[in-house]
Amino acid sequence: MKKNLLLFSGSTDPTIGEYSKRYDLIISEAKKKGYNNIKVLNWAGQKSSNTKGGFSMQNALIDAIPIIEKYNELKHGFDIIAFSWGCGIALRSLQFLTQLKYLNKIILWGITPYWREYEVMEINKHRSMIDGYNYCGCIVNDDYFRHQIPVEYLLRNYNRKNQLKIGAGCKDGDNNFLKYIESIVENQLISFYYLKNTGHVVTSFDKDYINFMFN
Repeated sequence: MKKNLLLFSGSTDPTIGEYSKRYDLIISEAKKKGYNNIKVLNWAGQKSSNTKGGFSMQNALIDAIPIIEKYNELKHGFDIIAFSWGCGIALRSLQFLTQLKYLNKIILWGITPYWREYEVMEINKHRSMIDGYNYCGCIVNDDYFRHQIPVEYLLRNYNRKNQLKIGAGCKDGDNNFLKYIESIVENQLISFYYLKNTGHVVTSFDKDYINFMFN
């Protein structure tokens, strides 16, 4: 049976430096698990994207929604793994796509708190306007926060029947925000995982991390 996989990148361009190794690792391990159609999604504003405009939720949805629909039309089961800022993009996309017969499960890793989005995006928005692409290969759209929805709200309103797994590493403090989310979300289809010895960006084999992703 064919297995397909969509990887939602964060705000950092998925082809840049250490971050590219994050996706190389997942792709390599996914192939071992039998996935044979794997796609990394990038977003407007990132260097590797051909979509016009800067990085924002509104522009990301222009890319994400048609690709999800296309994978559903293949009529083979597919999974979604989202990282960091990509978690919000995945959740928001799924609010518009209520009929996805072939979507199996959704996995979120390293969800970004809204305050952190504001801190990073406001700084990088002005920096990228002056210097071009910022350090993570991304130009932030001027209206980023006009269309942004806190991930806490998206999760509290998650009503799909698909399994949703959310994980965080404890090394970089992502686990603290995840504990908060777990305290405000009441949904038996959502499960939470805390990886003690893992960080936000995983670039080499980590048994616990890979088990979280694929088991």
